Amino acid sequence: MSGLPAPYRSGGLVPSKLDRAISKELARIDGATELGKHSDRQRIDRIMEATQRGQVAVAAISGLELTLVQGVPHAQARITAIADAGAMGIARVVYEAGQ
Repeated sequence: MSGLPAPYRSGGLVPSKLDRAISKELARIDGATELGKHSDRQRIDRIMEATQRGQVAVAAISGLELTLVQGVPHAQARITAIADAGAMGIARVVYEAGQ
């Protein structure tokens, strides 16, 4: 085999130690990339679910606030303050889901 050109010997049918090391490292990087993509999908799903639940909860709070203010108009400031505090708490939970 000594009569063969050097590139053929290093990249031929039997991979060199360097070729094997490079292949192994590339496979590790590919695996890490796939794991990262899966982790990103899980994180996005978690954020999306928290956002949707938060929006529904805030809509429910707003609907109840309207009903209560119509029933007891003089309590509007207090009802609104409590509704706002609840909405801000929900917003905090949604924000933290993205962290």
